[in-house]
Amino acid sequence: MSTAHIFLSPHLDDAVFSCGGTIAALVAAGEAVSVVTMTTASPRLDRLPESARELHSLWGLPDDVVAARRGEDRAAADLLGFVPIHLEFLDAIYRTDRRGRFLYPTRDSLFPKDRWRREGELVAALAARITSLLEASSGEQPTVYAPLALGHHVDHLLLRQAVRKAGLNPVWYEDFPYLGSEPSLSSGHAPAALRRVARVVGGRCLGLCPHLVPFDPAERVRAMRAYQSQLGSVFGSDEKMVGDVERLFLRTADGRPAERLWHPVGA
Repeated sequence: MSTAHIFLSPHLDDAVFSCGGTIAALVAAGEAVSVVTMTTASPRLDRLPESARELHSLWGLPDDVVAARRGEDRAAADLLGFVPIHLEFLDAIYRTDRRGRFLYPTRDSLFPKDRWRREGELVAALAARITSLLEASSGEQPTVYAPLALGHHVDHLLLRQAVRKAGLNPVWYEDFPYLGSEPSLSSGHAPAALRRVARVVGGRCLGLCPHLVPFDPAERVRAMRAYQSQLGSVFGSDEKMVGDVERLFLRTADGRPAERLWHPVGA
């Protein structure tokens, strides 16, 4: 694998929802981009918790819902020009403990804030897979992008923990649309944003600086629409998604909407 930029995504939509403009800009500049998604394994469908049944109903997909979502990701990849890489881990809504009990039986349990299960074995396995992907990359070490885990979704939190366990110093991206619940980040007030990121990533924030990447809203929205099944459950509607893109992202000095990434100093 020869990739200059690797975006780590908890689910089959997070990287494009959060960084679609950055991905498009890198590809347009001739850079090789891969999006590595953590939770793309197809589950057993004969026994599902309330959280999965409710989301499946909202998604309106055929029986193998995760296979259909992988297809949506490939469609987004065709639009933006990235290489999709799908890892073999289950989404939180399907995971069980060793006794077969669902770990996250309701949608509320997916957002545990400070009382979340660390799932140490999963974190270790994910860190090992990320490390092996980076070792397999030919040429210079690729730039890695990882979610800050705004919104406290458990899969975002676990991916952030795996990135740390792998010893990486990534470019951190602001999870969208969870960014909308973070006034300190969406207000454009730089000192408040820095303090918030410091609380999220701790001492590592001391070596970070923000970079704004302008994007074309129409191109970004087209790519987000590739994940048609997710628009209702994540945004409420297509119209709300378009409104959130217009409302929540920061603006550059010349008024263009932009994604903010937190880069290690010197990168």
